[in-house]
Amino acid sequence: MWLNKKILKFSGFFCFETQPFYSFCILLKASSEIKCKIMKKLIILILLITFFSCDIGGEELQDFTVEIMPIESVEVPTEFIIGNTHVITVNYTRPNGCYEFNSFIPQTNGNTRTIAVVDTVYSNISCTQSSIEASVSFEFSVTSAETHIFQFFQGTSQAGEDQYLIVEVPVIQ
Repeated sequence: MWLNKKILKFSGFFCFETQPFYSFCILLKASSEIKCKIMKKLIILILLITFFSCDIGGEELQDFTVEIMPIESVEVPTEFIIGNTHVITVNYTRPNGCYEFNSFIPQTNGNTRTIAVVDTVYSNISCTQSSIEASVSFEFSVTSAETHIFQFFQGTSQAGEDQYLIVEVPVIQ
């Protein structure tokens, strides 16, 4: 039983002998200077353990960029019901297998939402070279009774102007 173990007391420490050659010590009272030194040592020890326990693997890092993709078509409900959440699906073409969906870029201005698709493009891997039809979806929660206008980014014209597929969806209550 642990009460029968040797208990040593010195300089504000109580040390319990738990096994031969091992002790468990508790600092009960010490000056703030001693506590500060102990805390600094503990922080340094924790930082060193954390630093040396990380394994970055030695694998080659992925080289990638992100690219805004032109949207070809969308699947949007013909009407929204206020208070409900509706799924909107966006269809686009990935030029090859190095492209992978990353995220949407949504911008809101009143009841108008501009939506763009962002793909990650990996450059240091071997990919299929054929184009891939892709569909990605997001959920839209209807919180107002106004007609919602969606502008889906379709690319840039020869004149440098952004082009959009515009869809208006009325809201019923």
